[in-house]
Amino acid sequence: MDTPDYTGTGGALLNAYKKGLLGQGTVLVWYGDILAPLNPQDLLARHWEWRADATLAVADRYQVPVGIAEVDEEGNIVRLEEKPWLPVKATIGVLALEAKALAEAEEALGKSFDIMAHLVPWMIRRGLRVKAYTYTGPWYDLGSLERYNKLDHNKIREFLGGE
Repeated sequence: MDTPDYTGTGGALLNAYKKGLLGQGTVLVWYGDILAPLNPQDLLARHWEWRADATLAVADRYQVPVGIAEVDEEGNIVRLEEKPWLPVKATIGVLALEAKALAEAEEALGKSFDIMAHLVPWMIRRGLRVKAYTYTGPWYDLGSLERYNKLDHNKIREFLGGE
């Protein structure tokens, strides 16, 4: 059955849920443009241990894709750092989700929504248990052809354990 009104990452997940493709248990969501040697079994074990409604993998830091300038009151650049790493928790597009959360999502969010921008914040506002699984390893967001072309493929092979 064609269902073009279910759009966005959340709408697609909701559509699969309504068609019975997800069951009633835990769903592992891994965005297709994320490359990381994250252990999904460990993420799921923590999710179940915490009895969470959602558990998001979050990196322990984030590299800004541009240079950062520190500017004084007179407009002078006093420090410049190219692509610094910031000590922030950054979502990396991997999460465990209890499918039952989708049962109420359509009424609140409709059929077109994003998992990270709409579903997870809605879950937090509703007081559902949303936990962070801190991931300290390397990860790459291949969300554009430009990012893919800039990858160091030798580095990728190395972090995936290849030769």
